[in-house]
Amino acid sequence: MDLKLDDLIKNLIIISSEKEEQLNLIGYGNVGTEMLINFGISNKKLSGFFEQNLINQKQKEKLEEFQAYIDEKANLDDNLDSEEWNKTRLIAKEILIILKANNYRVYLDKSGKFWEPKLIM
Repeated sequence: MDLKLDDLIKNLIIISSEKEEQLNLIGYGNVGTEMLINFGISNKKLSGFFEQNLINQKQKEKLEEFQAYIDEKANLDDNLDSEEWNKTRLIAKEILIILKANNYRVYLDKSGKFWEPKLIM
Protein backbone atom coordinates (compact mmCIF):
# COMPACT_ATOMS: atom_id res chain seq x y z
CA MET A 1 0.00 0.00 0.00
CA ASP A 2 1.20 3.50 -0.85
CA LEU A 3 2.49 5.46 2.16
CA LYS A 4 0.26 8.45 1.39
CA LEU A 5 -2.75 6.16 1.08
CA ASP A 6 -1.72 4.76 4.46
CA ASP A 7 -2.02 8.29 5.86
CA LEU A 8 -5.51 8.65 4.43
CA ILE A 9 -6.61 5.34 5.94
CA LYS A 10 -4.95 6.16 9.26
CA ASN A 11 -6.82 9.46 9.41
CA LEU A 12 -10.13 7.76 8.56
CA ILE A 13 -9.55 5.19 11.31
CA ILE A 14 -8.86 7.94 13.84
CA ILE A 15 -12.00 9.85 12.77
CA SER A 16 -14.06 6.65 13.03
CA SER A 17 -12.76 5.88 16.53
CA GLU A 18 -14.57 6.52 19.78
CA LYS A 19 -13.86 9.77 21.62
CA GLU A 20 -11.51 8.20 24.17
CA GLU A 21 -9.39 6.62 21.45
CA GLN A 22 -9.32 9.87 19.48
CA LEU A 23 -8.06 11.72 22.55
CA ASN A 24 -5.44 9.01 23.12
CA LEU A 25 -4.19 9.15 19.52
CA ILE A 26 -4.36 12.91 18.93
CA GLY A 27 -3.96 14.32 22.41
CA TYR A 28 -5.76 17.34 23.76
CA GLY A 29 -6.56 20.76 22.41
CA ASN A 30 -8.53 21.13 19.19
CA VAL A 31 -8.72 17.38 18.60
CA GLY A 32 -11.69 17.46 16.23
CA THR A 33 -10.23 20.24 14.13
CA GLU A 34 -6.86 18.51 13.98
CA MET A 35 -8.40 15.22 12.83
CA LEU A 36 -10.31 16.94 10.03
CA ILE A 37 -7.30 18.97 8.91
CA ASN A 38 -5.14 15.81 8.84
CA PHE A 39 -7.78 14.02 6.76
CA GLY A 40 -8.06 16.98 4.37
CA ILE A 41 -4.31 17.03 3.83
CA SER A 42 -4.13 13.29 3.10
CA ASN A 43 -7.25 13.48 0.90
CA LYS A 44 -5.57 16.03 -1.42
CA LYS A 45 -3.77 13.08 -3.08
CA LEU A 46 -7.10 11.50 -4.07
CA SER A 47 -6.74 11.99 -7.83
CA GLY A 48 -3.27 10.47 -7.71
CA PHE A 49 -4.54 7.43 -5.80
CA PHE A 50 -7.18 6.95 -8.50
CA GLU A 51 -4.74 7.45 -11.38
CA GLN A 52 -2.37 4.89 -9.83
CA ASN A 53 -5.27 2.42 -9.46
CA LEU A 54 -4.89 2.41 -5.69
CA ILE A 55 -8.59 3.21 -5.36
CA ASN A 56 -11.51 2.67 -7.72
CA GLN A 57 -14.16 5.13 -8.94
CA LYS A 58 -16.69 4.24 -6.22
CA GLN A 59 -14.07 4.66 -3.48
CA LYS A 60 -12.95 7.98 -4.96
CA GLU A 61 -16.53 9.26 -5.07
CA LYS A 62 -17.18 8.26 -1.45
CA LEU A 63 -14.01 10.02 -0.31
CA GLU A 64 -15.01 13.12 -2.27
CA GLU A 65 -18.48 13.01 -0.68
CA PHE A 66 -16.93 12.71 2.77
CA GLN A 67 -14.65 15.68 2.11
CA ALA A 68 -17.69 17.70 0.95
CA TYR A 69 -19.56 16.64 4.11
CA ILE A 70 -16.64 17.78 6.27
CA ASP A 71 -16.38 21.06 4.36
CA GLU A 72 -20.12 21.61 4.82
CA LYS A 73 -19.80 20.88 8.53
CA ALA A 74 -16.86 23.25 8.89
CA ASN A 75 -18.40 24.28 12.19
CA LEU A 76 -17.91 20.78 13.60
CA ASP A 77 -16.60 21.76 16.97
CA ASP A 78 -14.39 19.85 19.32
CA ASN A 79 -17.36 18.46 21.26
CA LEU A 80 -16.55 14.88 20.33
CA ASP A 81 -19.73 13.69 22.09
CA SER A 82 -22.02 15.62 19.73
CA GLU A 83 -24.49 13.96 17.37
CA GLU A 84 -22.61 15.45 14.41
CA TRP A 85 -19.40 13.76 15.51
CA ASN A 86 -21.19 10.44 15.97
CA LYS A 87 -22.55 10.76 12.40
CA THR A 88 -19.06 11.67 11.14
CA ARG A 89 -17.63 8.55 12.82
CA LEU A 90 -20.25 6.35 11.16
CA ILE A 91 -19.56 7.79 7.71
CA ALA A 92 -15.81 7.24 8.20
CA LYS A 93 -16.49 3.61 9.22
CA GLU A 94 -18.58 3.08 6.08
CA ILE A 95 -15.78 4.46 3.91
CA LEU A 96 -13.25 2.15 5.59
CA ILE A 97 -15.48 -0.79 4.63
CA ILE A 98 -15.65 0.45 1.02
CA LEU A 99 -11.83 0.81 1.03
CA LYS A 100 -11.56 -2.73 2.48
CA ALA A 101 -9.57 -1.23 5.35
CA ASN A 102 -12.06 -1.78 8.16
CA ASN A 103 -9.85 -4.42 9.80
CA TYR A 104 -6.83 -2.12 10.09
CA ARG A 105 -5.96 -0.52 13.42
CA VAL A 106 -3.99 2.50 14.58
CA TYR A 107 -1.78 2.47 17.65
CA LEU A 108 0.34 5.12 19.32
CA ASP A 109 4.06 4.51 18.73
CA LYS A 110 5.90 5.80 21.78
CA SER A 111 9.33 4.55 20.71
CA GLY A 112 10.61 7.74 19.09
CA LYS A 113 11.20 11.28 20.18
CA PHE A 114 7.67 12.22 19.11
CA TRP A 115 4.69 9.99 19.69
CA GLU A 116 2.92 9.27 16.46
CA PRO A 117 -0.11 7.18 15.47
CA LYS A 118 0.92 4.20 13.30
CA LEU A 119 -1.21 2.02 11.03
CA ILE A 120 -1.34 -1.74 11.63
CA MET A 121 -2.50 -3.89 8.73
